Amino acid sequence: MKLRKIAHRFAADVRKEGAGTHITRWFVPTDYELTNPFLLFDETKSDKIEEYAGGFPEHPHRGFEAITYMLSGSLKHNDSAGFSGHVGSLGAQWLCNASGLTHDEIPDQSDGLFWCMQLWINLPAKDKFSTPFYSETNAEQSPLLSDQTGIGIRVVAGSYAGHNADLPPKPRFSDPIYLDIVLQANADFSYSPPKHYTVLLFVVDGTIKVGDDESAVAGEVVLLDKAAQIVLRANQAARCLLMAGLPIDEKIAWHGPFVMNSEAELEQAFTDFARFGPFRADAGTGQNNE
Repeated sequence: MKLRKIAHRFAADVRKEGAGTHITRWFVPTDYELTNPFLLFDETKSDKIEEYAGGFPEHPHRGFEAITYMLSGSLKHNDSAGFSGHVGSLGAQWLCNASGLTHDEIPDQSDGLFWCMQLWINLPAKDKFSTPFYSETNAEQSPLLSDQTGIGIRVVAGSYAGHNADLPPKPRFSDPIYLDIVLQANADFSYSPPKHYTVLLFVVDGTIKVGDDESAVAGEVVLLDKAAQIVLRANQAARCLLMAGLPIDEKIAWHGPFVMNSEAELEQAFTDFARFGPFRADAGTGQNNE
């Protein structure tokens, strides 16, 4: 069976957003032709309180949904739709902003390592003006599973080998899968994702061999090609996140915190949310298009 290879490596963009929060970003909606149905992928990782304490104060969104996964630390959520939450280490949250809301995401800690991953997922046009919803899980709800020798798998979202995560709380057109995979030394992980799915890997620790002869190292985000099977190998202990989803083949119009299907819808989003103040480059995730 043909093995999936690395089709693209994304460059890391280190920047500040929100209230001076240090982040690394690998792709944005202008990369959608490659990453469809995924729109944006960010990491906030620091053990220096001044680099993450301010988090992301109130800012608006419309037209997509996001999963936030905590590798370490804790995060508070509040939004204008009335949802609030708290996510700790190895917990995750699903926020479908759809027709629109404002929200804030603020670290709930005064020291220690804060390590947070956020993935934006597109919504099809028929769902972009649906009602927002929110859900979250803790580490106990997604235990580390072992179904292959030397492999531990946490199903953060979606389904894997008969294990169904609590996220997303509703069926999604993109039918996403989000796995946290821990490989012991000399372990091989094999997986055949659903046909036509886009598959991304983020290497958390170590070096991961992908397919026959290519490797990705800690801090890299790579896109795999559309072959049938994925085989990941590790000569030494390693860890990665695997994110997969069904493409949504629709034109998008994007600017800052909004992802719509047309320029007219995009302009309407800015008009609708204008009462929340100017859209500054430092005012929230995704608002800097540089």
